[in-house]
Amino acid sequence: MWIGQTCYWIQPGDMFELKIQKDYFKAFLEKDISEGIIRLNQSVVFTLNVHEVYKIRIKTQDYFPVNALF
Repeated sequence: MWIGQTCYWIQPGDMFELKIQKDYFKAFLEKDISEGIIRLNQSVVFTLNVHEVYKIRIKTQDYFPVNALF
């Protein structure tokens, strides 16, 4: 995931907040990020659209930055 110009590592089980319309919802990455499958509030599961940009909130101290290949 990208925050500004920094890429952060995310893996299955990681939690973040995903903005849908005007509200943020607790979300968990279910599988490999390349599949983009997340779970909201422990009940709704869906696949992220690879052509969409999603707004999220995280505590950057809980994640570590990585060097992106692009």
